[in-house]
Amino acid sequence: MPGHALPYRRLLSEEAWRRFLKVDVLRALSYVGRVLRLVEVLRGSSASLQTVKVAAGIVGRDTVGHSRDVRKALERLLGVACVGCDELVRDVARGIPLERVATGVRPVFSDTPLLRELRLLEGILAEVVRRFARVEVDEGYVEEVVRKDYVSLVGNPLELSRLLRGLVAALLRLLPLYSPVSFTARSLRLAPRFAVAKLLGDPLPELLGRFGVDLVELLPVEPGDYALLTHRVGSLGDLVSSS
Repeated sequence: MPGHALPYRRLLSEEAWRRFLKVDVLRALSYVGRVLRLVEVLRGSSASLQTVKVAAGIVGRDTVGHSRDVRKALERLLGVACVGCDELVRDVARGIPLERVATGVRPVFSDTPLLRELRLLEGILAEVVRRFARVEVDEGYVEEVVRKDYVSLVGNPLELSRLLRGLVAALLRLLPLYSPVSFTARSLRLAPRFAVAKLLGDPLPELLGRFGVDLVELLPVEPGDYALLTHRVGSLGDLVSSS
C-alpha cells in the first residue's frame, strides 16, 4: 500500500543514521563509561574518608539523610557496600564528626549484573564508534567528568540518582521503540529475503551499505525468495541489534 512507503523512507534517511551514530551512540557510550569509571575511582580511593562517606550514604555536610536507601542502591547497582556503616551513621546522626567515628569502617566492592552488562555494552558501543562513527572519544574529557561526578557524590550521595537517570535516558535512545535505526537493524536480524526486498528494495539501498549494514543468507531455502537473511557478523547491523 502507498501509505507504507513513507515510514520506511524515513527510517532509512541519512540524517537518522548519522544522528544515531554521532549523537545517540556517543551519548550512551559516555554515560556507560562514566558509571564504570566512577566505580573504579571509588575502588581506588576506598581508604579515603570521602569515599567512606559516599559508601555510608551520608548526605550533606555530616548530616544523615536517606542513608539506607543510598547504601542499598550503591550495593545492588554498583557493588559498593560498607562494613560498619550502621554504627557510623548512628554516631554521625548524634552529632559526632565523621572523622572521629570512621575508624574501622571500610567500603567493600563486588560485581553486579548491572556492571557486567555495562562492561559488555561498553565494548559493543566502543566498536560501533571506532568503526562506523569515525570519531575519537576524548578520554581527558571523560576523566574530568568522572572527577566531577565523584566530587558531586561526595557532597551528596543522592547525586547517584541523577547519574543513573542520565544513563537510563541515554540507553533508551538506543532501543528500537525510540530509535528508527535500531528498529531497522533489529527488524533485519532475521527476515525472509522476499520481505526485505518488498520493504527496502532489491538490491538494498546504497545508503545501508555506506553505514555498515551487510546482510547474508542464514538459512538458504528453495525458492530463493524465502531464504532467511541476517546481519553479517561484526557489521553495524549485527552490533546494533545485539546491544
